Amino acid sequence: MKQREISNSRFQVDALDGLRGFAALIVVLSHTSNSGLYFFPFLDFQGVGKSGVFLFFLLSSFLLSIPLLEKGKSIFNLKFMAVYWQRRFFRIYPLYVLYLLFAVFSSYVFSEFFNKREEGLPFYLDWKGLFNHLALQDGKGVTWSIAVEFKFYFILPILCFIVAVLSFLRLTLSLCFLLLMLGVSQVISPQSESLINDARLMPYLPVFLFGTFLAL
Repeated sequence: MKQREISNSRFQVDALDGLRGFAALIVVLSHTSNSGLYFFPFLDFQGVGKSGVFLFFLLSSFLLSIPLLEKGKSIFNLKFMAVYWQRRFFRIYPLYVLYLLFAVFSSYVFSEFFNKREEGLPFYLDWKGLFNHLALQDGKGVTWSIAVEFKFYFILPILCFIVAVLSFLRLTLSLCFLLLMLGVSQVISPQSESLINDARLMPYLPVFLFGTFLAL
């Protein structure tokens, strides 16, 4: 891929790679603890996995917002948007599809050959569930976070365009806009009422908004 406008080396922050690793470690430790596997008896990380995912959301929003905010009012340039969506799609979706297809295949094998209904690896998934996952309407296991993040990709260019325009007039206007968005999202879908493996964007929107604010 020759065009690197969305991943310019000027926006590379090496220290954040370490932070990503820390976030991944939190998620891994949480899942192993939930399965009763402990690296040390006193290290129980049950229930802390979402904090690692939130950190991923924050970093993703921060790093993607920087080049979009710099582009400012010229975000909706056909070439720039084509590169943006090309990179966002191929970074996640193809592997996501293969992961889901493996779940469908394993669910069929478990059902037909081992007589184990509604079991599969990494989880049970039928064709209806596959369609709901591909449409970002459902999430099982770790896939809920992919659905949430991918939905944010759709609104991020619009969000950054508005923030860039308002910050050109006055920086406090951008801050007020982000705070307003944060409040509206929590009125509509409070994070405290989010479901397990909730694939909706609204409950987690404040995390993404704070990443955009830090980028600003």
